[in-house]
Order: sequence, then C-alpha cells, then structure tokens
Amino acid sequence: VGNINIKAVSDSNFVTSSFNVFNIGMTLLGATTPFNFAAYPVMTDIYSNVDIAKGSKITAGNKINVKADTYSVVNAGVSTSSISTKAALHSAGNYIPSIATIYVDNNTGATVNVAGELVSKGTSESNSAISVNAVSENRISASATAANKNNNNPALALAIGKGKNDALINVNP
Repeated sequence: VGNINIKAVSDSNFVTSSFNVFNIGMTLLGATTPFNFAAYPVMTDIYSNVDIAKGSKITAGNKINVKADTYSVVNAGVSTSSISTKAALHSAGNYIPSIATIYVDNNTGATVNVAGELVSKGTSESNSAISVNAVSENRISASATAANKNNNNPALALAIGKGKNDALINVNP
C-alpha cells in the first residue's frame, strides 16, 4: 500500500436565531411584564479522536498521516424585546429596566492516541514519513444588547464567554 491517511474531523458552526422557542418565550415575557428581559445560554462540546490500539500495526509503502481536527465557531447574540406593552402602559416617570444576558461555554478538543505500531517502508526520504497531528480551533463571539424605548430607563447587558481548547497527541508504545 502506498500512502495511508487516517483522519477524524469534527466541524461545528453554531449561530443563534431569533426564531426559537426559548427566545420567543423571553420576548413575550419582556413584552408583558415590568421587565424587558432577554437571556440565552449556549453550551457546546465538540471533539474528534483517533485511537490506534495497542497491538495493532499499520504499515505503508510510503507515508502514514494520522490527524484529528476539531473546528468550532459560536456566533451568539441576544437582545431585549423591541416592544414592551407593559412599558407603554406606564407613565414616563416609571422606570422599566431592560436586561440582556448571554452565556456561552464552548469546549473543543482533538486527540490522537498511538499505542500501536506505525511503519513506513518508503525507500527515500521524500516518500517515507510518519506524520501525527492534532488541531483544535475554538472561536466564540457573544453579544448582548439591552435597549429601552425610553432612554432614561436603566439597562444592563452582560455577555459571558468561556471556552476550553485542547489538542493532544499521546504516544504509548
């Protein structure tokens, strides 16, 4: 056999949509209560793994490429309701607060475990190689917008982003 390529790929692209049950419920709550409130949680775990088991042997006539790739992008946003029927019922002297909060926890990882044997039988340096790679990319974009029809009203916007990103190669002969 000439070249052997072993690859695991996890690719995730999460984008919030304003048309979801949670967001619609929060919009209705903001439109019908003394608070104009919006919240959105996003929690993702994306991993890819390649395991070459102990006792196994992979032999190539030329090159062996082993790779685990993980790519994750989270674009998440939240905004308070653009309408507030409850606020419209109050006089301008009553303060109707707006609060928008988003929490993003995005964890990614790529792992290659080599416990078996990898053998390249190429006859020259240009066609004999063993390559083992792990790549993990984690991108988070989070935004929160709190707005009021009356700019004198208090507003609070909070965006919290948290992520973990690991790329590991374990070789245990």
